[in-house]
Amino acid sequence: MWKKIASLVIFLIVVMGLPVYLYMADQSYSPSTQHYDPYGENPRDLRTITDALETAGAAKYSTRTIVSSPVLLKGIKDPEQTCYVVVGVDREYRKEEISVIEKFVKEDGGKVIIMDDFGAPNALSEKFGVFFYGRPLWDDINMTGPGGNKNISFPTFEASLGLQKFQIVMNAPTGLTTTNPNVEYIANGSVKSYVDLDGNGRVNIGDKKGHIPVAIEVHFNTSKGKVVLISNANLVTNDMIKAELQNKLFMVSLVNRLMNKKEGLILFDESRHEHKPAQAALYKNIETVAVMTSWIYPIIGTTLSMLIVFGLVVYSSRDKESWIHRFDISAFTRRADPPDKLKDQLERTRRALLLKVRMMYSYSVEEMASVPPEQLKAMIKDPDLIELATNPNRTWTQQELRVLLQRLKDWGGKVA
Repeated sequence: MWKKIASLVIFLIVVMGLPVYLYMADQSYSPSTQHYDPYGENPRDLRTITDALETAGAAKYSTRTIVSSPVLLKGIKDPEQTCYVVVGVDREYRKEEISVIEKFVKEDGGKVIIMDDFGAPNALSEKFGVFFYGRPLWDDINMTGPGGNKNISFPTFEASLGLQKFQIVMNAPTGLTTTNPNVEYIANGSVKSYVDLDGNGRVNIGDKKGHIPVAIEVHFNTSKGKVVLISNANLVTNDMIKAELQNKLFMVSLVNRLMNKKEGLILFDESRHEHKPAQAALYKNIETVAVMTSWIYPIIGTTLSMLIVFGLVVYSSRDKESWIHRFDISAFTRRADPPDKLKDQLERTRRALLLKVRMMYSYSVEEMASVPPEQLKAMIKDPDLIELATNPNRTWTQQELRVLLQRLKDWGGKVA
């Protein structure tokens, strides 16, 4: 009898403990890591461009999301009028997923748009002969920024879709390279664009330089399939679309071009993003079944079962009203003319460097103040950081300051 009671207690602990664990994990989850939600309203979500595609003038598209795995493309009804879109890749593709997407394009005539800046989709993009550098692209000519202030993090590019020309703005993009002869270059950087492969903020011999591609369209002789690769995920976020209207026109025109201005289905892949623990547990189970079976009916059955479990968890959760903060920290307001605080930033960086030196060598404030310049140089060793610490009159650019900050973060591990 006692064995039955113990089994029942263990069963209840498991059944009741899992929802409680997921609920508590959700409470401690930071929403700042969520982004690129096709129906989200936050600055880094995609609701604006999704609405634009659903009401496009030449063709109105239906939009859906994939939360399990892109292997669902294997059972798609009309692949030639389906466009698979992934904006930002946090999780790399599996071999099974790559194989399905490759067949979807090369054999079934499907359309694919891949947008990323960190190189995570390279295992997939290399199947089409294109590689994401995954390092920052700088353009010393084509710079833009909020309020008309030039900012190297916001390069502008002229994009061409046939006879249509667009001035698109990206936010901290990377660059592309290709070995595929069957490509069309949609947008490139200027002659003074380069990819900072070593991360030092300067053009070196090893860096890729001049007319770096940022948008490429790949064609196939065997099918009507097309793949467009864009080296920036932020191009179509709510924030960028509202600030740069040409970005929206470009994206809508690009989809119209791929779909021949006919109605079709736009599939946004949410399975490549990070989610709340409860959502991640649900999606992970669905993904496992999808990858193992690649058949639609087991996926539907599993999805319905998991939705029931997820519904029970949501039902036991508190109402959303109690989670609302007194102040809306998600609101985003663009400042038309941000003040120039480079001088203050340099001074704070210099103080942070000296404080880190003092802490690394266990000096008191008085001891640190009495350290002669030559000894301070020997303690720091890094030439750029020495210049920052000993030459307060030196002027630094915004780009150089970013490199200094990274050097300062890494410096502690180099002290003997």
